[in-house]
Amino acid sequence: LKVFSTFNEDLYKEITHLLTLGNFRENEQLSKYGDTKTARSIMLIELKKLIEANPLFREKHVFPTLKSSRLRTLINQSLNWQHQLCKNPRPNPDIKTLFADHTCTPPNGVLAPTPVNLPAAAVAKPTAFTSLGAHGPFP
Repeated sequence: LKVFSTFNEDLYKEITHLLTLGNFRENEQLSKYGDTKTARSIMLIELKKLIEANPLFREKHVFPTLKSSRLRTLINQSLNWQHQLCKNPRPNPDIKTLFADHTCTPPNGVLAPTPVNLPAAAVAKPTAFTSLGAHGPFP
């Protein structure tokens, strides 16, 4: 945090003060952030205000309307795509994390051989992606 002290002493003091609080909502400015959903809504409104106040964006930017499930849809599409490329696909894959690429172990428990990394030009690209539905087989 010392980095901030040279840039903005007041910001540094405020950040270090927040670290001493048992609950950051004890801070007057942060007390209105009750739950995650409310905090995100407030943050989005404030971000929109900042963007709209910028003269470079004024009357040039239209915010898209997004469904609340958009992130979930994107994650499921990613998982479906990884599962389609799986060497040993199973009907109900057990995915424990999004931080590693998905692989299914074969029924006998032996892992498939590690794929060889080819140059991007040598790999055939799929012509079309078949949608598995908005949320696909992954919950």
